Amino acid sequence: MALTVKEQISKTLQESDNILIVFKKKYNADALSSALALKLILEKMEKKADILCDGFELDSYYAFLPNSQTVVSELEGVKQ
Repeated sequence: MALTVKEQISKTLQESDNILIVFKKKYNADALSSALALKLILEKMEKKADILCDGFELDSYYAFLPNSQTVVSELEGVKQ
């Protein structure tokens, strides 16, 4: 029997150690806060997670969000 989408996601996350979270360049508060929340969840699962957004510049409105400074704008900023 085929796995459900939820089961596929769960299996993939369990089998992965390094996860890259991405969101679009013209982001909003939902995109940024969701990426940051997902990173926290993954780190609690003892996974290494990085957040990438092409050309990312942190808007001052969102500077209060915990770990918002960890978002990188280029792949070179992602640790191996």
